[in-house]
Amino acid sequence: MRNGDALACFLFKAAMEKVVRDAGIQMDGTSCYRPVHILAYVYDIVVVGRTLTTMKAAFEVLDKAAKKVGLLM
Repeated sequence: MRNGDALACFLFKAAMEKVVRDAGIQMDGTSCYRPVHILAYVYDIVVVGRTLTTMKAAFEVLDKAAKKVGLLM
């Protein structure tokens, strides 16, 4: 599969959806009250947190969940 292929984007989105769900990061509620935000577009992921500690913790949890499905961060 070529980079930028529509199927590759869909498969990556499906894999990342599983990673975020398995990581247990709360994605409900309004954005003002969430301690961590996950922004993903195509092959880029941004982790935004209120503090450096929450951001690091979210990254570690995401990294562990990503490794389980074969993705490297």
